Amino acid sequence: MRNNIKYTLAILGLSFVGVSQDLKSDIAAINKTYRETSKMTLTFELNMFENYSTQKIYYTEKGIIQKNGKNTFHKFDDNECINTPEYSVMIDREEKEVVYAPKKVTFDYDDPALALNLDSLLLMCKAHAFKKIGELYSYQFIMKEGYPDYSQIGFYFDPKTHFIQKIIYYCNEDDISLHNEDEKYSKSRVEINYKDINTKPSFNSSDFTYEKYLVKSGNKFELKSSLAGYHLTVLAF
Repeated sequence: MRNNIKYTLAILGLSFVGVSQDLKSDIAAINKTYRETSKMTLTFELNMFENYSTQKIYYTEKGIIQKNGKNTFHKFDDNECINTPEYSVMIDREEKEVVYAPKKVTFDYDDPALALNLDSLLLMCKAHAFKKIGELYSYQFIMKEGYPDYSQIGFYFDPKTHFIQKIIYYCNEDDISLHNEDEKYSKSRVEINYKDINTKPSFNSSDFTYEKYLVKSGNKFELKSSLAGYHLTVLAF
């Protein structure tokens, strides 16, 4: 359940009676803003609620997302990930696991944490609506029957900056048990808030490459001494 809600954008709660804004134009502007912002850092807070209406938080998680050129770094709880057009490096500090995953080809891409897949949303939704809420704009999507994981998806964004401020998922029924509890099924609500957006951060470029964790000798990788005791897996495609 928790793995299905990482770095995704969504929200619910209004009647779906039509669209007054230009959805394609707005999402194109959002994606363009993230794509053309060469450096940025932000914090996020993910809160899961046991059902659609309660305000009592069932599970929470905080983290950071950083972008440096086409490379990004994500950190949440005991997990870290570097994404580049050529490869990804994933670290699970609780399990002491490091995975290096090359990509088949080098390509330009939009990091899923910093872009919206409009084609996918429109293909799989049966209705959508726009609403202005305070100084923010909001779009909500009702998904088609059988769409995996979520019944409704949406997002809030600032129309002046085109940065996303909040996302909410209304989930299909799933096991939401935590920490080896007995199975507990519920239709949960997941809210993600993005804060502290900084488009002029100072970074070390090596913090966005495998060199943060690995040393390469020839065609082989080894873990840096700071990760002694970790297990390294290098995937091949």
